[in-house]
Amino acid sequence: MKILWITNIPFGKLMTVMGLPGENTIGSWLNSSLAGFIGNSDFEVMVATVGRTDTVKLLKEGNVTYCLLPGGFPGEYRHLDGKNLRHWEYVQATFQPDLIHVWGTEFTHGYAALRVMRDVPSVIYIQGLLEAIARYYLSGMSRTELRGSLSFRDVLKRDWITREQKTFARRSGLEAEIMRLSNHVIVENQWCAAHCLRINPQNTVHYCELTIKDDFYRKAWTLEQVRPFSIMCNAAGYPIKGLHMLLKALALVVKRHPGTMLYIPGEHSPLGVTFKGRLRERGYTKFIRQLIGELGLAKHLTFLGPQTSEQMADQMATCNVFALPSSIENHSSTLIEAMIVGAPCVAAAVGGIPEYLHHDQNGLSYRFEEYELLADHISDLFAHPERAKRLGEEASRSMRAGRSPVDLQEKLVQIYRNVLAASAG
Repeated sequence: MKILWITNIPFGKLMTVMGLPGENTIGSWLNSSLAGFIGNSDFEVMVATVGRTDTVKLLKEGNVTYCLLPGGFPGEYRHLDGKNLRHWEYVQATFQPDLIHVWGTEFTHGYAALRVMRDVPSVIYIQGLLEAIARYYLSGMSRTELRGSLSFRDVLKRDWITREQKTFARRSGLEAEIMRLSNHVIVENQWCAAHCLRINPQNTVHYCELTIKDDFYRKAWTLEQVRPFSIMCNAAGYPIKGLHMLLKALALVVKRHPGTMLYIPGEHSPLGVTFKGRLRERGYTKFIRQLIGELGLAKHLTFLGPQTSEQMADQMATCNVFALPSSIENHSSTLIEAMIVGAPCVAAAVGGIPEYLHHDQNGLSYRFEEYELLADHISDLFAHPERAKRLGEEASRSMRAGRSPVDLQEKLVQIYRNVLAASAG
C-alpha cells in the first residue's frame, strides 16, 4: 500500500530536507506514528509538506520518502496557484499513492492536494477545528485587555487578535471544503465527531488516538522527585492556550504559597526584551508581558524555550502540578503526555478534554473562565500530596490502557483499509 502523508509541519527527516537543526515538541505524534511504518515492506510512505524552496526536494530512506514542495510555508500557501497545483500533479505521477492521509485542516496545501488527486481515496486526521478555534479565540479577554494588547507589529501588519479570530473564521470555510473532498475523518472523541458531522453530514467518522512518543512512557511521576510548588503548563503562544488565565490564577496561588514557580515550555521570555524586540512582538506577547508586570509575577516564572520530547517528559515527571488552561482543545497531546507520565493534572473542561480527564478521578477540572477555581485546585494539590499521587497514578493507568504504539498502529492501518474498501465499494 502506497500512502501519501500531507503534514502541516516538518518533522523527523523533513527537518533535514529543510536544513533545520534539532528537534522540538511540535509534531512528536507524527514521529511516533511514522515509526510503525518504517521498515515495513507492506507499505511505502511519502511524507510531504510545503516550504520556502525553489525546487521539489526529496530524501528517500528505505520505504519512506520525504518530500518538500515549493509554495512557501503553510500559512502563506496559495492553494489556487497553478504552479502549486502542478507540484501535486508531480507527486501523484511519481509516487502514485493508493491513499492520501492529510494531517489537519488548518492550512490549504492539503486542500490543493485533494483537489488535484480527487480520484485517490483520502482521510483527514482532525488536529484542530478552525470553526471552534474562531469561536473561542478571544479566550475571555475583555475589551480593555484587547485594546491594551495592540502592538506596533500588529498595527503594521494589520494582524491584531480580533483580526486573527476573523481569519480563523474565514479559513473554516475551506476546512469544510477539505472535508467534502474527502468524506473520511479520523477523530479522537465524540466532541470532534459531532463538529465534523455538523460541518459535513456525509463524513464517515473513524476513531483513533494519536501515538505518543516512548519518552513519556519511560517516565513516572513520584512524590519523592517532585519540585515542591512547581507548575508546568502547555506551550502558550496565542490566546486559546490560556496563559493569561493561568497567570491570574498564579497570582492567587502565590499568596498562599509564595515559593510557587510556573514553567512554560515552547516560549522565550517576553521580559527584558530590547526596544527593537518590542517593535516586533505580537499583541498577545505584549499583553502577557504587561500582565506579568501588573501581577508582580516575574520572579515566579521560568520560560523554558523549545523543548525536546525527552525534556518535556523530564519536566512532567518532576512538576508538582501540570495545568492546561486552554479555552478550547480537541485532544491536547501535551495533557495526554502529562497524564501518561502520571503528573497530577488540572485542566479546563473544554472541547474533548472531559471525555478522558474525569474530575476527581484522574485529574481536576474547571470552567475555563473560572481562574479562581484553577488556583484553588492547584493549591489543593500542593497541600494534599497523597491526593495528588492518587490522581496522577489513575491518570497514568487510564491513559496507558490501549494506547501502546502497536495498538494505535493497528487501528490506523485498519482505518486505511476501511477507507480503501469504501472507495472500492
